[in-house]
Amino acid sequence: MAPRNRGKKAREKREIATRELSGEERAALLDALIEPPLAISYAIMGALAVEHELELSIKSRLRRISQEEWEAILSDQDGPLGTFDRKIKFASYLGILDTHARTNLDIIRNVRNRFAHTKRLIGAHSGEGDHGFRRMATT
Repeated sequence: MAPRNRGKKAREKREIATRELSGEERAALLDALIEPPLAISYAIMGALAVEHELELSIKSRLRRISQEEWEAILSDQDGPLGTFDRKIKFASYLGILDTHARTNLDIIRNVRNRFAHTKRLIGAHSGEGDHGFRRMATT
């Protein structure tokens, strides 16, 4: 079977996540342990808050299930709601999200993933940190 061509975007993401850190980048990363940069904090914590609210919206649409069942659905990485991506899709299928909301949540998810899966300190407005905020729908 021939390998899939994931294109330039996938190569860039893989390169950011796997490229060896320079001495300057290593020092900046260690400094960030003492005083974390705001962009990464906002990206990851903001996405967690949005994901939590999405979970509550989904749960409110489902039949009554026990907390134990609900936690099992969310905690199983291979389960139906084990990832933010699957939660976004499921909420869209339930009619919780319209097209604009789904697009915006996908952008938030991509931003979170970009910050979470790189060894580099990237800023929200740097070339590497611009993940599509400008594409977010405002209506």
